[in-house]
Parts: sequence; structure tokens; C-alpha cells
Amino acid sequence: MNYSSERIADLLVHLVRRSVQRSASELTSAQWSALRFFAHANNFSRQPSAFASFHCTTRGTASQTVKSLVKLGYLERSRGLSDRRSAVFDVTSPGMEALNTDPLKTLVQTIDDLPQEQRESLCASLLTFNKGSQEVGAKTQFGTCINCKHFRQSCLNSGFCNHSAAALDVYEIDKLCCKFSSI
Repeated sequence: MNYSSERIADLLVHLVRRSVQRSASELTSAQWSALRFFAHANNFSRQPSAFASFHCTTRGTASQTVKSLVKLGYLERSRGLSDRRSAVFDVTSPGMEALNTDPLKTLVQTIDDLPQEQRESLCASLLTFNKGSQEVGAKTQFGTCINCKHFRQSCLNSGFCNHSAAALDVYEIDKLCCKFSSI
């Protein structure tokens, strides 16, 4: 079959929308996206401004989404590690339980069912799409620490971020980071 690029783009949008709209949850798709973001972000990125950049929305909209998740008990606010005046948000136990019913689970399972070679090819393609679709002069890219040019392996299970001048433990190196820069 020979599909046009436009048809493939439409299909991608359709799959994601269908996946997030299957839920009978109390959460909106923006709230699900925020909850996923905070669960997958590293310590430097769990701020509303980083979520706003990631979700391509305004800081005000992102702040309202975060406030609603705090009110529902899915996120909790704490002080930033490097700047005690800033706030970071952590996913609570009820938030982690909610993620067990994430409407994207069906799409995740479908991807899990693909052979490893197809998953790797799909991931490589999506990373290319992401890089190619970024706005010229975009201030923030997102990726994982382990794939960032600022990352240095320090021992078997940890690393160091040259950008933030901070040690990273094994749980941080595969998290989303708003300080990411491609290799």
C-alpha cells in the first residue's frame, strides 16, 4: 500500500485521540497528559513551566491543569532542589494508582505486541518526526537524560548532568528532561 504523508499524519492523530478518549475517567486529556508528564519527568523538569513547554500550551493553562491535579490529590507540591523558591510537583500514591487506568494503556499494549524490530523502527521514526516538527528557535526540547549531550555516565547505575552540574541516580537517567539537548 502506498499512503500519502498526509494520510499517515491523519492516522497518527486519529490513533492518539481515540486512545485518550476511551476513558470514562474524571480526568481530561490535558490532565492525563500532565499526570503522565510528572510521572516521567526528572527532578529538574517537574514544574508547570516545563509541562507547558512539553504540552505546547500556555503557562497559565498548564498551571490550572496542575492545580486541578493537586486538588484531586494526584500531585503534591514541594520545594525545588536547586532553587528553594521554585515549586516541583510529585505524583502521589493516588496519582500512581490513576496511572494504572491510563487510557493510553491500550495503545501501549498494542505497541508492546509489535516485534522488537518494529518498535525500534517506529520509535526512530517518531523521534525523527518530533525533531523535524519542532519550531525553529524553540526554547525547549525534551528527551531522556541518557540520550542527552549533557549526560555523562559516572558509574554503572548513575550519571552526571553537565548542564545542571548534578549527579543523577539510576532512576533519573531515563526520565524526561527540559534541559535536554540532542547529541
